[in-house]
Amino acid sequence: MNRLFRATGAALTAGALTAGALTAGAVTVGSLAGGSLVVLAVSGAVAPSMASAQSDADRERARSEFDRGVTLFAAENFQGALEAFQEAFRLRPHPTVRVNMANCYDRLNKPIEAIFHFERYLSESGRGAPAAQRRDVDEALRRLRARVGQLTLRVLPDGATVVIDDGDSRRTPILEPIRLTAGTHRLETRLAGFRLDRRTVEVPGGGEVDVQVTLSRETGAVAATQPPPNGGVGVATRPPNGGVGVATRPPPPNVAPPVQTQPPPPQEPIAAEPQPPPVIDPGPEDDSGGLVITTPTIIVGAASGALVITAIIVGAMASGANSEFDDLAALSNDPMLSDAERSLIRRDAVDTADRATSLALVADVLGVAGLVGLGVTAVLFITSQGGSSDRATAARQPRLGVAPTFSRDGAGVSLHGSF
Repeated sequence: MNRLFRATGAALTAGALTAGALTAGAVTVGSLAGGSLVVLAVSGAVAPSMASAQSDADRERARSEFDRGVTLFAAENFQGALEAFQEAFRLRPHPTVRVNMANCYDRLNKPIEAIFHFERYLSESGRGAPAAQRRDVDEALRRLRARVGQLTLRVLPDGATVVIDDGDSRRTPILEPIRLTAGTHRLETRLAGFRLDRRTVEVPGGGEVDVQVTLSRETGAVAATQPPPNGGVGVATRPPNGGVGVATRPPPPNVAPPVQTQPPPPQEPIAAEPQPPPVIDPGPEDDSGGLVITTPTIIVGAASGALVITAIIVGAMASGANSEFDDLAALSNDPMLSDAERSLIRRDAVDTADRATSLALVADVLGVAGLVGLGVTAVLFITSQGGSSDRATAARQPRLGVAPTFSRDGAGVSLHGSF
């Protein structure tokens, strides 16, 4: 888009220029610098309140700068035209002047700035902008956006400074994408204590590129100075070649121990350590007054007791099964039940009777085995209480002894053993 708005007469010398004020006159189109010049002939009648908003000097200067910008643009002095339009906009802000500034930026090959002012024109003018002008601006935006890409930059750690093309400087984190012209760009990322990161990035026109930068810490030798041992003070020595001196510790002085002038104090006699009493072997124990229980007796007795207890438990289970059989037998004769139910109960009763018979048989076997074991235990116990020769033999085996004790306070039984 290469259209310039040119306001003549009182349009720039009156109060704040509005879109409504531009519609009061006629619009003519002429040719300028290969583009199109929109000439707005605006009547000089404006509201008194608008005229009072600005001094006469500012109004006159704004009109003069605007006209100068149009003239410079026609002479293809786009930088001078831009400065003139910027000054007119500063004195009398109006969305229409943004279109002229955007055209200057476009001719100066600065599409990002041109896009900014075109977009601001559309947002600030709103519905007051002519439809044809809005179409021209939209077309210019499509053309310029094809020359601009977006750079999304993520830098770790935060707080780094990113310099783009030796000019634009930003501090991370950068939350919004950066608009850049299509092409190659230089990036420098620096942060104190980290290595400088330099790279080039190719930004596509109308596209986006995502760059991740992770800075690495600088690695430098750190000289560690250690104090001399034993708390000595180092002596700085300077080498003859002017280098850095090395701290060395002087040798410790040779100091002789002081001569003793006083007689040594009398030494107290050292008490001899108490010696433990000698161990007296009591010899073989005399078991003539107690009962001897040998290891076979203990084993057989314990096994027999376990068999008897198991037999009692299984017998109780057999008794319970027998009681359950009696209940099922009585229930199978209940006239209130159907034949199928009574038949099912009879089958359960038969199974219960078989289970009761098996448990009773197992209980009998265990009980007989337990009784036999108890008998063997009794025989072993009696035979272990033989004469002195038998006692001597039994004394060499692990055994338990039970002996009665008597005193003035009563009587009791003592249990002792050897292994």
